[in-house]
Amino acid sequence: MLVPATRHLPVETLRHLLQLARSGASIHFVALPDDVPGLGRLEERRAEFQRLLADVRGLAQTPTASLLVGPELESDRAVLREQLLRADCARESVTATGLNFTRRAHATGHDYFFANLTAAPFNGWIRLGRAANAASLTDPLTGRSGSAAFRPGANPQVYLQVAPGESVLLHTVTHAAVHAPEPWPYVETTGPATPLEGTWTVEFITGGPTLPPGGQTTALKSWTELGGAETESFSGTARYRIEFERPEGKADTWLLDLGDVRESARVSLNGTPLGTAWSLPFRLRTGPHLKPGRNLLELEVTNLAANRIRDLDRRGVPWKIMHEINFVNIDYKPFDASAWPVTPSGLLGPVTLTPLRVLKMP
Repeated sequence: MLVPATRHLPVETLRHLLQLARSGASIHFVALPDDVPGLGRLEERRAEFQRLLADVRGLAQTPTASLLVGPELESDRAVLREQLLRADCARESVTATGLNFTRRAHATGHDYFFANLTAAPFNGWIRLGRAANAASLTDPLTGRSGSAAFRPGANPQVYLQVAPGESVLLHTVTHAAVHAPEPWPYVETTGPATPLEGTWTVEFITGGPTLPPGGQTTALKSWTELGGAETESFSGTARYRIEFERPEGKADTWLLDLGDVRESARVSLNGTPLGTAWSLPFRLRTGPHLKPGRNLLELEVTNLAANRIRDLDRRGVPWKIMHEINFVNIDYKPFDASAWPVTPSGLLGPVTLTPLRVLKMP
């Protein structure tokens, strides 16, 4: 643990750091603090603070201690490096991939949360920095789980497929087997994406201030551009429907990519719910529900309340009636949404289908 130079440090913090060092933890003070923060019980806390500082200085002079005080020197790095190696603090190789992650220990292993915040998909093996005997993956959006492709050993590896905007949970165990009856469905594309072309029927089904009249369109765009003032001020849900022919080609399953969605879509294919897409990358797998020939895709798309709030303030309708709330904007001035631009809403697409093959992983 590296403690940066600071003038003030609470007594409790200094006491815990000293306890950790006495227990064998590697602690490096770049510089010792000067005083305690605050004025409460000042003399009492200062007295204890000085006693603790004396103990820190004494421990730092002990040859076998894992506590260092002073500017970081090359010799300090060597000592700390050796101590970290003894502590089995192996670096997670995933840090070099661009994936964001967090790791937390549990009783029998570790849990990882991976998120791809880059513009490129990740597809490959990663080496774990903690021991593991087996691993399982879980989709945090759907709850679907499966046993991960795994290479055991001193430096175990796990195979990840994470699209831009996607996240996945990894659960590892060190002694027992994971409880995942099915293997995780790794896939690869077997052909190009096919856009769903045809006539979309749009029906506004719930929301306000009024339900705009529906209509048809062959070009997906914000529903605020499909009508007049009624669609610009509408916040709620619209149902999109299209009939289409299944693309040619063989596939184990198909990837339904909704493109740009503002803001969430409940998706059904031939009357069977596929799931709700409410975050990037707005993709769902069709499973066995895409059939040869004619198919019906239905989406219930819900937008934000921004356009409704904008309309209320433009018409001077009193809606800020929350009691004991100082309703202000980011500049701490009276909140007014009347000047907001119209927020894009609905299904903007493009909507495509891509054939997938399920991989057999080792």
